[in-house]
Amino acid sequence: MINFFQTFKLKDISVMFFIDFAELFHVEQHRMAIFLIFSVFLLGCEKREPTPELKDPIYLDIRTQQGLAEKAVAASNAKIAELKGELSAALPQTGQIKLLQRRIFQFEKERDIYQQQVKYWIIRLEDRAKQARIDYNKAYVDKKPWPNPKEYEVYLSEKKLRLAKIEWDAKQRLEDYKSDLKPKSGVSQGGH
Repeated sequence: MINFFQTFKLKDISVMFFIDFAELFHVEQHRMAIFLIFSVFLLGCEKREPTPELKDPIYLDIRTQQGLAEKAVAASNAKIAELKGELSAALPQTGQIKLLQRRIFQFEKERDIYQQQVKYWIIRLEDRAKQARIDYNKAYVDKKPWPNPKEYEVYLSEKKLRLAKIEWDAKQRLEDYKSDLKPKSGVSQGGH
């Protein structure tokens, strides 16, 4: 009998490789089928979001507002430190000391307001996180979309009103009234 290893040629090696590959392919088909069934099972299962508030646009906006208030506190602190440095270098009996003291007092009041806003946004953020989790769980059970776009629209309109100017401007009010009276383009003026 001829030794099997002595008759190897390049052609024989490629044929053996193909035969071995074909056998592996058959096994790979079974593995692939098991993998597909397992992946469909995993994708078919819905898993609840552990932190749904991170996908809530209202929560994200509140977090942005909190960040802005914290930056304003930091800016006020920096300005107060700068003014205190100027105060220590101010010349007596030139009026600079009183002016700088007044400005420091104004910036301290402003900083206090921003600190109150930071506290407000922290409380509001915690409250919104709780509310987002409750709303998400209700929507998950009822198989409804979440977050609710109508709720976000209401939030944006409230935000617009909250940030609107409070002072009454008669000129602006008259301009708004006149612009409402002007006919819109593309709308007929009536007649026959």
